Amino acid sequence: APRMDFFIQTVGERVKREGEALLAEQAAAEPRHLDALLAFAARAWRRSLNADERETLLAAYRADRAEGIKHDPALRATLARVLSSPWFLYRVEQPATAPRWQPVSGDELATRLSFLLWDSIPDDELRASAPRLHDPAVMEAQVRRMIKDSRTRGMAEEFGARWLGVRDFVANHGRSLKDFPEFTPAVRDALAEEPVRFFEDLLINDRAVSDVIATDAVIVNDVLAKHYSIPGVTGPEWRRVEKVAAYGRGGLLGLGAVLAKQSAAARTSPIKRGAWVAHMLGDRLPKPPPNVPPLPDAVPAGLSVRELTERHRKDANCAACHVRIDPYGMTLEQFDAIGRLRPASAMKPGESRSTLRDGTDVNDFAGLRNYVAGPRREDLLRTLARKLTGYALSRAVLPSDRALVDEVSKTMIAGGRWSDALLVIVRSEPFRCIRPAVGTLKSAANPTK
Repeated sequence: APRMDFFIQTVGERVKREGEALLAEQAAAEPRHLDALLAFAARAWRRSLNADERETLLAAYRADRAEGIKHDPALRATLARVLSSPWFLYRVEQPATAPRWQPVSGDELATRLSFLLWDSIPDDELRASAPRLHDPAVMEAQVRRMIKDSRTRGMAEEFGARWLGVRDFVANHGRSLKDFPEFTPAVRDALAEEPVRFFEDLLINDRAVSDVIATDAVIVNDVLAKHYSIPGVTGPEWRRVEKVAAYGRGGLLGLGAVLAKQSAAARTSPIKRGAWVAHMLGDRLPKPPPNVPPLPDAVPAGLSVRELTERHRKDANCAACHVRIDPYGMTLEQFDAIGRLRPASAMKPGESRSTLRDGTDVNDFAGLRNYVAGPRREDLLRTLARKLTGYALSRAVLPSDRALVDEVSKTMIAGGRWSDALLVIVRSEPFRCIRPAVGTLKSAANPTK
């Protein structure tokens, strides 16, 4: 019994000592936790904190502790203040104080660049470079570093997939699962992922911008390769496969998500596909007249989709629009409503042949791709340049941005790579500078206004 009492006493004292040591260690770590929180706040707010801001956060923590709240919940409450601040939720920038445009701060320019290329906050290296980021050489070095980073997926998703109109494909694909049981969740997800991987490949490998039109390659995994009938691809890893023109692939016109999204629920839609092509080329279309009856979801017996569309086009109220868009869509009738290439035996002779509004005869996907990559190449790249400029500036493109859009267009048309086009934008005044607050902007022609 005495030995047992001694053992219990010894263990109890040891537990007490270790407990006291642990509490002391935790108390000693609290200042380091606060330092880490302030460092996180600077990253989250994408700039250095001034003395008042640091003191405000610490004062909130100390007030909670004074009310008896323990360290962990008090620290979490202060972290919540950081993440609910407008400095985190919004990309806040200080307006110009002069009557004309003036450069944004280094931290603000770093944030603009990071959200352009990564759709996320600057990393430590970019933040460290922020004070010198207005130096063209420093800016170029950061662009070339960042574009090769896997975080360019942010731009691929938020710019690339949105420009193609398939960013929401998983939730809004519009497919009839009854009519297309092959459209499984695995196929759906692979189709949605392909455009993102496609743009990632273009950006990380800094390919020519024009490759978006007619590159003879796809980025696929085994699920998508099977869907496209491309042989020799095994395993879930995504990879680049060359020489795929024979399978109706290569470039934006062959993306299955685009072909499926621009279809009716249970059939193809030359009208939707044609309108999408016209939009990508920058064609101006008249507004559709009111009270136009929609085409049926299912093709009536005895008619093909082409015949159904041609009958609709005979309506005088519809002809003005459809003569512009239907011919584009007709050439893509090689593909079914979930983006698969139809076998030749399943198509009527001439079903994917069309005469465009400018008199060009085009047959099937290859013919349309050659047309877009040839006579209409500059039109598509100009449209892309305008969209990319607006995305980079995080606002609508204004008349004052015309010179910048023209320069980006010329760079793309001349065979420029993605880094070349991006450098034109990030070196420009609209990207590097900010306007004065409303009411202080003066006319360059008449400063008294």
